[in-house]
Amino acid sequence: MKITKAVCLTFFALCSLPLFSKPIEFPVSGLFTREPEPIPTVIDWDESQFGKDSPTVYNHSIARMACLLSEVSYLSVRPAFSDARSQTLLLMGIDKDDIEYHYKLDYNDPTWGYDQCAFTITKKEINSAKGKKTLVFVIIRGTPAEASEWISNFDVGNASEDGDVLHRGFLKTSLQIETALLTYLIKYKIQPSEAYFLITGHSRGGAVTNLLAANLSKNPQFNTEHIYAYAFASPNVTTDINSQNEKYNFIWNIVNAEDIVPAVPLSRDRWKYHKFGHVLTLANAWNTDSDTYYNDLYPKMNKYYVDFVKRDYAPFKIGPFVPIQITRFLTALYSTVNKYYGKLLGLNKIISSIMWKIFPPDDDTPVAPAPPPVAPAPQPVVVDVPGKTITESARSSKSLSENLLDWANNSTDGLIDYTMDAFLDMHANETYLAWMLSGDEHEIFSDLGSTQLLINGSFECAVFDKDHSLVARVKDSRIIYTTLRSPIASVQILGHLLTIGFPANADFTVVLYRGSIAPSPVTLQIEHYSASGQLLNTTEKQRIGPHKCIAYKVKAGKILLDADALEIEKIKGAEKRQLIRDGKLNYAWKFNFVPEININTDASFGFGAHIGTQMIYASALLNLNPNNVSRSLTLSTGLGTQQNIIGPLMMNIDGWYRFIWDFDDNAKVSYVPALRLTLSLKPRHRWQIFAGPVFDFHIDGYNDAAFDSSITPKKMGAIHFGDSVEAIPSIQFGLRF
Repeated sequence: MKITKAVCLTFFALCSLPLFSKPIEFPVSGLFTREPEPIPTVIDWDESQFGKDSPTVYNHSIARMACLLSEVSYLSVRPAFSDARSQTLLLMGIDKDDIEYHYKLDYNDPTWGYDQCAFTITKKEINSAKGKKTLVFVIIRGTPAEASEWISNFDVGNASEDGDVLHRGFLKTSLQIETALLTYLIKYKIQPSEAYFLITGHSRGGAVTNLLAANLSKNPQFNTEHIYAYAFASPNVTTDINSQNEKYNFIWNIVNAEDIVPAVPLSRDRWKYHKFGHVLTLANAWNTDSDTYYNDLYPKMNKYYVDFVKRDYAPFKIGPFVPIQITRFLTALYSTVNKYYGKLLGLNKIISSIMWKIFPPDDDTPVAPAPPPVAPAPQPVVVDVPGKTITESARSSKSLSENLLDWANNSTDGLIDYTMDAFLDMHANETYLAWMLSGDEHEIFSDLGSTQLLINGSFECAVFDKDHSLVARVKDSRIIYTTLRSPIASVQILGHLLTIGFPANADFTVVLYRGSIAPSPVTLQIEHYSASGQLLNTTEKQRIGPHKCIAYKVKAGKILLDADALEIEKIKGAEKRQLIRDGKLNYAWKFNFVPEININTDASFGFGAHIGTQMIYASALLNLNPNNVSRSLTLSTGLGTQQNIIGPLMMNIDGWYRFIWDFDDNAKVSYVPALRLTLSLKPRHRWQIFAGPVFDFHIDGYNDAAFDSSITPKKMGAIHFGDSVEAIPSIQFGLRF
């Protein structure tokens, strides 16, 4: 057989296959892993992936290894390279003499100060897809239990004052690492333009990865076609409007939309912080088909998570809703970076103070001489998970607050524990690693965004899923949290402004109603969010006027993803009545107990309660005059009705029969018919501020004693109805709650 040139090339190519293109059992250990010893985990380490495609093409094999390296970066260094981080590098074929650990940090350094982080630089000769190359690793640790680096995290930089468009704390740290990297390259005589680079980190390490990679792209010595940058849970780092320029397409940011950390510094309104490069969002219950997520993706991911953390993964199940609301709240408090750095209530100063209390400096420890304790062998950093295994002695010495927490947790079927776990899990690198290992990029990422419906005004509302099951209910513009059913999420913002969040994988129907006589003005808006939870746009306001005869129906959820406006349908007649019954929106017949306090212009004050429905209720009120408390006492009993006029404005009509005791006349009782007409304003769900006239009817020869000036001082003129009947008016002000 004739041996051709092509056959020879194929033979030599096969012979040059990389030595490390195979599964390796790596020792996984990190900040939140629960086993004292590393967890053996098989991951493919394939050097031929470098150079196979441009770094601007996402490579899941490289990303997995980057996530593993970010995980073990949290560990302390042990002697003789016995720690899991060192073992991981050695298993990858790296010579221990080429490893540089930069983990001894001096936060009093005059150049770098608090703006430092621990990192590792090392190298390996690899058989890449384009032949033998030097691969340089830059592995950056996230924030440790140390106030200094936390303070650096919150030093976002003030663009409005000094023109900065880069996060000040992260930028300075990235420059420190860039200096060390250039020194390393010179030491080992590595040409930057010829070598490959893998830069990675989680959280703070991810942010520094993002900025370091962006910095290197501006350095003519480096070739971005050779730089693979994978950042996990990276915060935002820049306000540069060119952050999405294609020259940064080699940078890959992998985020969990349920995680608050990638959402700060804020991207809303006037803040405008972003990341350089691409953003890939992990699957969650809002951006993935529900059956696929719960029956396929979650179980596979959870298998790894249980191995690492020894309990089930606790997702929020409402996508980016929690981070969105936190950033909405922070933006409302601190609309600009100037206010964030404010002298009095600036969040930056508050956070710095809190960090020093949580992580006090070493200087605060006692300085009295004492024999040094025997140092224990270095161990992987392990953080206790709330609600999990504790010793018997710890259990017996629980504080009152811990016992109350246990009671609340038991009363809510474990909701407190679950929520605490969810806040931990949303950001843990173990979460990111479990997702990365559980599937390929076509399974674990989604680019589907979400929508939120902003409703402002006085209204009742019901949300139905596709099966017409009730999943949320609103009364007097206030969400009834006990009615919320996953995956719907809602929160009260301010006053009568409500937001309802909808996933991208299902459709819902929203019914809006108000049992008012006149149309009550209500405005609706849609907020569109990216898969990662970044606000894209807000639509124009649309106005409706629900009342007794007309309700409105709008479609929400998946249908709104690309909608510029809501499709609003008026509902009348039998259909309206049926939807109101299904949504349990007819609150006029709901039984209530409503306390009341009031004060009159006739100098009396009263208190009591109303029992019944809005349409008809019974009242019992006691009234006293402070000028003659010992002289008389008035008990008013009767019936009343409350009608909604428009929006939060209500009208009450009360008919009473007053029993007035005159203690100076042997407790003689007088009987006085009375009518009260009040207007009520409901600034909040139950609270009502009211005012209006009260008419006490004086009938000659029947209740004259009750109108003796010593019992009922007259402050206003009487209204006469013939010769024997007159109405004595007064004005009453009060509060119902």
